[in-house]
Amino acid sequence: MFYVYGVCKKKCRSQAEKKVSSLRGKGAPSTQQEYELAVAEMTEEVFEKAKAICVSGELSTPSSVDQFIELAERSGQYKGLKPMRKRPAENAQGNPVKTKSGRHRYEYVPVDLRYLNEMSEPCSLVGDIGGPRKC
Repeated sequence: MFYVYGVCKKKCRSQAEKKVSSLRGKGAPSTQQEYELAVAEMTEEVFEKAKAICVSGELSTPSSVDQFIELAERSGQYKGLKPMRKRPAENAQGNPVKTKSGRHRYEYVPVDLRYLNEMSEPCSLVGDIGGPRKC
């Protein structure tokens, strides 16, 4: 399971619209043009300060993550895009962490080159002529 984390301008705009709509008194925009201007300014402010969140759905391969990042960067609506993968959370002893309901807890970690190299190598449980391969 692979994901792309980053900052999306569309989500920042929706946050900015909520903030501008909540303004009251002298700070509230009185016309449509003032409202649009205030939303645009607030969007840029939120976009600069925003934390990275998941901006893609679940992607099946690292190559699809690269394609998503390439297309998103071309649009200019995203910043700070980085590939992440989902893995089971482990405690200090290396045992899997479980929730109160007994299910495994997952964490999102950056995809590193070592992980991609392991995934790209052929793996066979039976092995080639040289004997069984360790997966």
